[in-house]
Amino acid sequence: MNESPELFIRDRNSLDDFLYEINSIYMRKESAEQFDLIDAVLISGEANLRPWSPSAEKVGRIVYVKVYYGLKFQTILRLFCNSFMNLYGAEITFL
Repeated sequence: MNESPELFIRDRNSLDDFLYEINSIYMRKESAEQFDLIDAVLISGEANLRPWSPSAEKVGRIVYVKVYYGLKFQTILRLFCNSFMNLYGAEITFL
């Protein structure tokens, strides 16, 4: 599988097609599918734009949800691997 990475370049006002969050106004199925394509979020912006600023709300939402679900998945994976190691005496190294 030798695929080139695909880059999505958006400004902070055109992120709606990637915003997906349960129990919010961002619950479109198409957005969830696009959101799942994101592996990394790189942010570049003005030095005076604060993360808590209303104009940065969409960027903050994408970062929050990606980090939250990414960490949740890692935690579940580690618990599963620890259980596996305890049951079978196997060693698994986390990087």
